[in-house]
Amino acid sequence: MEVDGHSKNNIRLLEISPNAPHGPPSKMPREDVVALAQQLHEANNFVQANACNKLKPIVDQMKFLRQQAISVLESAQRDQKLHEVQCSFRKAPGQIYHLYEKSTGKQYFSMLSPQEWGSQAPDQKHIGSFRLEADQSWTPEYEITRRDQDILTLRNLMAAGQAATSTGAGSLCLQQGSPHLSLPASAFVSMMDANSWNSTSKVESG
Repeated sequence: MEVDGHSKNNIRLLEISPNAPHGPPSKMPREDVVALAQQLHEANNFVQANACNKLKPIVDQMKFLRQQAISVLESAQRDQKLHEVQCSFRKAPGQIYHLYEKSTGKQYFSMLSPQEWGSQAPDQKHIGSFRLEADQSWTPEYEITRRDQDILTLRNLMAAGQAATSTGAGSLCLQQGSPHLSLPASAFVSMMDANSWNSTSKVESG
């Protein structure tokens, strides 16, 4: 490099001529400077693209977790409101209760479904039906089948894990606190495939 005499900030790129190893350095050809700048630009673009590709799965996971958090908060708010609804009987887990709204706007729970009310139903509107769970959460009636299937799948996984632990055949470890659940990978895949098939069949049949 050579510093221009007019300005110390004006720096010119120089290269040593192969024909004159001991002679003064010569300036780099303009086309080489352009090629070098283009190469640096392409390398910068490649690095940025590579970083974006690696960050995309993380961003997708963040979006998914954010949506899950919103869903959990919405469910908690709904459950709290349902527990505050007027009810003239003691609610028991596992039972389905039917939410109605009177003409006055007052909501209340009833043990009777719209079909059970029949023509004897008062002036009211059916808002929805919900099952009270053991953890005091509420499951909408249209989600009960899916929830029960998910719980059945988890129980099957736990049973298979206990069987694998007793026989020493576990090869897939599902860790949730302690003790660990050891489960053969083939059994895990088979049950998950069966669960997916059952869910697909119900959707298609519906």
